[in-house]
Amino acid sequence: MSDELYFSVIRGGPLYSFRRRIGLVPEQGLGLAKRWLIIVAIAWLPVVVAAAFEGLAFEGSRASDPLLRHYGVHARFLLAIPLLLLAEVLMEKAVPSVTRQFVATGLVDGENMPAFLKVLRKAESVRDSAAGLIVILGLTAAPIVAPMYNTGAEEMSWASVGNGIGIAGRWYMYISRPIFAMLLSVWLWRMFTLWYFQARLSGVKLKLVPSHPDGAGGLGFVTFLTTPVAPVIFGISLVLAGRWAHDVRFHGVHVKDLQPLMVTYVIVVLVLFVGPVLLASRSLLAFKRASLLQYGRLLGHQGRMFHQRWILKQAPDDPSILDVPELGPLADGISLYNAVNRMRPVVVSKATIVPVALAAVLPLVPVLALEMPLGEVLKKLALTLV
Repeated sequence: MSDELYFSVIRGGPLYSFRRRIGLVPEQGLGLAKRWLIIVAIAWLPVVVAAAFEGLAFEGSRASDPLLRHYGVHARFLLAIPLLLLAEVLMEKAVPSVTRQFVATGLVDGENMPAFLKVLRKAESVRDSAAGLIVILGLTAAPIVAPMYNTGAEEMSWASVGNGIGIAGRWYMYISRPIFAMLLSVWLWRMFTLWYFQARLSGVKLKLVPSHPDGAGGLGFVTFLTTPVAPVIFGISLVLAGRWAHDVRFHGVHVKDLQPLMVTYVIVVLVLFVGPVLLASRSLLAFKRASLLQYGRLLGHQGRMFHQRWILKQAPDDPSILDVPELGPLADGISLYNAVNRMRPVVVSKATIVPVALAAVLPLVPVLALEMPLGEVLKKLALTLV
């Protein structure tokens, strides 16, 4: 049974199999340090060394906008990539445990187990599909072929040698940047797989508990899927912050002009990475309404019997309901009703959103602080999140 319930968005997919075959991912573990060092050796180090030889790397060199100033370039490979790899470890722990929790808590039992297992196998087929490989390869090639990434782009301003692009610039264009794009696109497909899993799971009739103390019918554990992606978001934010900080410091871009982009980015991040958890809430509001009606009928009947026996001193029509040990005294029944009434219409809570939002926003604070007092920036951030 444990093998049937195992589901992972990390261990699987065509690229995962390829990494296993070439020895990048060991049988045990995910080989994070080894993979990061290899990527740095291939994607970052040759660019820096070639740029130094071509006089494009440091202040005072032949380049008017040297590579050293382009913080986003270095953030990609020295900061963001280790964070993307770290998130794989966290997600590999989270997803299988969340999957098994559906069964361990009784949300899935013998009655709906076949439907649940079918969802797991369908999600695995999406994760491993040829469509995923096509999407990943297409997004990997995008930085090479898309006009917005051509040699005249601001990000490549450090790479000019005479009237063309030098060795460092070409290595960055055709090798380094596509490697980073591939890592991001793999994560994008993983999130799509989670979206698919939660969308299909919402069609399975789970055995929800209306009075569950998590306030989400017993689905509160699904929110454990959001925290593991925080390193991914933090890494992407570091790259964007590096790029925007360069533009503000050296190209006269004002922070006010960047704020709409920042707000849009944070919204997109919240939708993309919190969305799968929100999908788990699709039937929660209707379940809450139905449960309130059911508990209201039960407690209304119990309350009338209680009033009839102890206030009117009459024999109740159905005295058995006053002696049911599962309900206990009337006050316990009222507590149960209040617990149902406090059930959230969605699984997501502020505690779920804040870590994701912080991961997206914190790297942007130094960019905002380039033109705004740091105290004002932190105050606005606190008012937004609290």
